[in-house]
Amino acid sequence: MAAPAHSAFLSLLDMQSHSEEKLAKNGIVKDIHVVVKGSPFHVLLGGGGSGGRSINFAKLAFDASLVYDCEGNKTVDFVKAAPLESKYSPSGSGDKVEFEFRIKVLTSQHEDMLFRIRVQALDPVTHALIPGLALMTPSIKVISKPEQIKKKPTQPPANKKRAISAVVADPMMDSLGRLEARQEETNRILERILVEKSRATLVKPEVVAPLAPLAEFEQSFARMARAFLTVPPEERASAIRRLASASGSDASALTEMIDMFSVEGLRREPTSMMPNSPPLNGECRCVDCPHRQELSRVDGFYQRFLENGLSGLSAPAEITDFTLDACEPDASFASFLSFA
Repeated sequence: MAAPAHSAFLSLLDMQSHSEEKLAKNGIVKDIHVVVKGSPFHVLLGGGGSGGRSINFAKLAFDASLVYDCEGNKTVDFVKAAPLESKYSPSGSGDKVEFEFRIKVLTSQHEDMLFRIRVQALDPVTHALIPGLALMTPSIKVISKPEQIKKKPTQPPANKKRAISAVVADPMMDSLGRLEARQEETNRILERILVEKSRATLVKPEVVAPLAPLAEFEQSFARMARAFLTVPPEERASAIRRLASASGSDASALTEMIDMFSVEGLRREPTSMMPNSPPLNGECRCVDCPHRQELSRVDGFYQRFLENGLSGLSAPAEITDFTLDACEPDASFASFLSFA
């Protein structure tokens, strides 16, 4: 028969895990049990009541849940699969009950938090909690592989003080090892960055210096000459006329270049190819200048007028349409103007 609820209690008789470790946290050294995820481990519970009365576990039901090893012992939440599987079997005499647990989550998946298992006795009919019949297991660390279990030292420490120092030193050595690994990785990344930067500085883009005005003119003129040779001979005259008419404000520079090319380059008399171009040194020097020919005809007309009068003069029709745009009048025409 179960003991009265107010005087009953549960006690941990044995806990068989894969290994045990000591962990120092906030200056407190605690024992933790290490288990492998999904692997079974066993916990043996006993209990009693006031006056030495025993508890018949065969007449009780039990509930087990996984909680965090922290203040408040918050229950581990889950969505589909429960993080803890459990089953129990009372002993033949009913004074003990053995649990088989399987934990389905890792400590590393929960920010390296440790776990504990809360066991509570229930009324087998109403499934109500029985006050006082509850127990919390020691801290549990869940790993993924048995190879992660630390090997125990072959020789025990010389004394308790040295053992505590070794326990405290182990987590520090682990932390130092992780820091060294991160430092090495950072150094490798920095070396790669420096190598790539040095390669980028060695391969510099070629900077083309601007050409001097004379060299630029010579290259441009050579390109123009080559382009001129690509124009069909029957189209070259029209191309030159279009170029001359489209020159606009550059007409004087083009005229000067052609004259200098004729005099200095080909050693010939300069010829003006531009319409209405200004005379050089105030005098028209064009070969077969149409204005000079027209001026010569007009001058002859007035010479005959002065010598023979109107009776012997037959005015040529062409004198009615002449221009003196680019030519200076000669002395004979000037004398006529003064006479008139």
